[in-house]
Amino acid sequence: AVRAAELAERAGRHEEAMRHMEAVALGGQELSARERYLFSVSCKQAFGTRRRRLLAAAASEAEGVEGSAGSCLKQQEKEGLEAELFQVCSRAIQMAEHQLSMALSLENMVFYLKAMADYFRYSAPLLGGPERQRATQRAGDCYAEAAAKASEGLEASHPLRAGVLLNFAVFTYELLSDRGTAIKIAEGALENIAKTPSGAFHGSYIEVAPLVQALHENLAEWRSIKEDPPREPPSPEPPPPAPPPAPRREDTAEEAAAKSPEPEPKEEEEE
Repeated sequence: AVRAAELAERAGRHEEAMRHMEAVALGGQELSARERYLFSVSCKQAFGTRRRRLLAAAASEAEGVEGSAGSCLKQQEKEGLEAELFQVCSRAIQMAEHQLSMALSLENMVFYLKAMADYFRYSAPLLGGPERQRATQRAGDCYAEAAAKASEGLEASHPLRAGVLLNFAVFTYELLSDRGTAIKIAEGALENIAKTPSGAFHGSYIEVAPLVQALHENLAEWRSIKEDPPREPPSPEPPPPAPPPAPRREDTAEEAAAKSPEPEPKEEEEE
């Protein structure tokens, strides 16, 4: 299943790759570094593909003539894509939660908590009322736990720790509308990274540099406004890089992947 997932991902068949990884991730063994990378990338790509289609459908609907048959069809397409997007989030959360229950290393715990937080965050805007509140609460709880665990055992320069704080800050700004706390989270992450001696960086600085850049960009945006009017969401993590020929240290492969969106955005812009 892992080999099939890898081949499907290389061919751009992201949904197929995700299905193969579900069979592995929901099994009885903890994922290896390579498998964890494939889990991350397949979910991100399956999510990103549907999100781009949803944005296009929403834009097309906005341009249509209100009340026309075409407008109704576009609304139906939009609702169908929203349902698909929510299912991708739910499947990713299920896989991450199952793997978290078997995680032995602190790094794996942080990784799966972050994955759960990200997909709860992505799913919240697709919901309404109490369900949206529950998804938002779960995202916040998972980010907070991931950040706490990361601070206990991962260097400030570790890409996974930086990615958790980057997305935690974005979540706090976007879903909680708390610009002050978002700024504090981002500032704290940058201050701790800046204190890291150049020779003590976890892995290569190239791995964490995109996250540092995104933190700086978000801070510049958030500091530039005096109030919190509705606005386009800032950018969380950059999209994952192409997989390396072979897995390196246990975090390298997908923490580079976790530089995404996600996800997704400068729009949320990847994922």
